[in-house]
Amino acid sequence: MYEDDEVSKFQLLYEDEDITFFMEQAPSFMRGAFIHTNVRAFSKERYKKYKYVWNRLVEYLHSNNIYNIYALPTDTKAEKWETKFGFVDTGVQYEGQKIMKYLGG
Repeated sequence: MYEDDEVSKFQLLYEDEDITFFMEQAPSFMRGAFIHTNVRAFSKERYKKYKYVWNRLVEYLHSNNIYNIYALPTDTKAEKWETKFGFVDTGVQYEGQKIMKYLGG
């Protein structure tokens, strides 16, 4: 049986008709959190909204002492998306996916 600090925990951070942000924390694996994003619609206007929401989420994460924020883009389109929000390639892969880290932006 796993202890609570060893199990991945998922938390919905934000959701509307256009986008969903989930946070995954796995204390036994890392210090910080993975952010999973599902974008259902994209435009320049929506990008501004997503950027505003993302900045508020970063503030929320930092206020909860989460400073190591990661993403696992599933393809080059997702990687480009993560880059627009301040993530950079760490040079490390997990199960064939690049691990990206949020450095601001």
